[in-house]
Amino acid sequence: MNLWVGIAIRIMTVIWFVSGMAMMYHTGPAFTAQERLQALKPVTLGPLDTLIDFATARRALPRGTAVTRARVMNMDGRVVYALYAEDGEHLLGLGLVDASDGRLLSPISAEQAARTARASQSFSGDAAVELLVRGDRYFMGAEARGDFPVYRVAFADAGKTSVYVSARTGETVARVDGRARATTWIGVVPHRLYFQALCYDRFEMWLWLGMLVPGAAMAIAIADVVMGLIRVVSAHRDGGQPTGYNDEPRWLHLFGVVGGVLVFMWTLSGMLKATGASATPSPTVLARARGDTTVWAHPTLQVTNAVRRVLATAPGDSVLAVDLLRADDRSGYLVLLQSGSRVWVDAITGAMRRGIDRREAERVARHLLQTAASVVAAEYKAEADAFHRTTGDREPRLPAWRVAFADDARTSVYLDPATALPTAVVDDGVRRWGWWRDRLHSLDFPVLAKKRPLREAVILPLMLIGTAWSLVGVWLSGRHLWRWRAPAQRERTGESR
Repeated sequence: MNLWVGIAIRIMTVIWFVSGMAMMYHTGPAFTAQERLQALKPVTLGPLDTLIDFATARRALPRGTAVTRARVMNMDGRVVYALYAEDGEHLLGLGLVDASDGRLLSPISAEQAARTARASQSFSGDAAVELLVRGDRYFMGAEARGDFPVYRVAFADAGKTSVYVSARTGETVARVDGRARATTWIGVVPHRLYFQALCYDRFEMWLWLGMLVPGAAMAIAIADVVMGLIRVVSAHRDGGQPTGYNDEPRWLHLFGVVGGVLVFMWTLSGMLKATGASATPSPTVLARARGDTTVWAHPTLQVTNAVRRVLATAPGDSVLAVDLLRADDRSGYLVLLQSGSRVWVDAITGAMRRGIDRREAERVARHLLQTAASVVAAEYKAEADAFHRTTGDREPRLPAWRVAFADDARTSVYLDPATALPTAVVDDGVRRWGWWRDRLHSLDFPVLAKKRPLREAVILPLMLIGTAWSLVGVWLSGRHLWRWRAPAQRERTGESR
């Protein structure tokens, strides 16, 4: 029985390594915040155009709906408010309101979704549109569930591209093409057991399988390492030459030791991916950063005037979106320009800034941590460092202010330079888990992350060693099983005669 279990687990590790190699080339379907922004068309305002304020837009939703954030954007040639509730770092889409007259536009129609998808991806021609109330095989991550229901707009291009548009907010939120489908089936589905029947309908079973199967693989890897070392030492003591042990060459046992270490390392770190400390700011830190998000003070400066004021300082530029949010316990507008510039406009004072300075960064960071520890470093970072790699999006949010304190945990706070909102909080706990989780599993070292060919040249050979270890284990277990069964089969044959 133990041989059959060993064969099954080793086949599973073969699948993990092969799918892991495919996942290196998988691009997740969900758009990052920057990709969502780039999918929008510019907001155009005529000289006499006036938009309704945030309070009026909120009244279009049912009474009691907790709206804490909004985005002014262009949808299908019309300026609209997309309204959200904030859940940690994720946004839950609530509705879409016409910014000129306050009419509720959501849920949008299938025709509007098709037009939005064509405009955002520069596609033309017919498309099949289907409303999805939950994720399909390709777009079903927990971080994207706030966008549902979504329309899946499928085009008949060479890559059979599907574009996903939120029915609540009208935003383009994901894209799937032929490459994404292939790497999903070869990589994501077998690697993470990402089957809808498990992830959605039997979530607890999915979590248990994610612990039990890797746990069995680690047990086999440890056993191979221990037994391999014992056999190598025994062979050396018997003859001092690599003549073999149990008809198996000593190099095979050495290979088992190396492969076992790799499998144990990757399996353990893979299990830790879903646990441990994260650089994502805690709800407490986010609450301090935003202040009371249920209150939007009556603004002195309306969004229309904020847009015009920013454009007056950026001739030739255009506005892609305006985010209405709370930061540093103040209401304001984050004006996102097509050139990539981001301008914060205080909704009460009308003051504009393109970034906070060092002194302001230190003040905000100290308030977020509620610490009296001294500041040991405050630097403006354009590139990610060793532990500021990912905070919800596929890429770190840069640029950022990093403020490091001399507290017991050596905490560093990363701040968005425009809004002063925290994008990451890194302490010793995050650093320790980063080594066990990200460094061991993905070899997520800055020197490798910046040079993809070098990273591939390091990771792929190691993964091939792990694959070979698993296949050799299947072969050896099968051979032992055959040797064990063959005498019994001959004995039964003799008795029958």
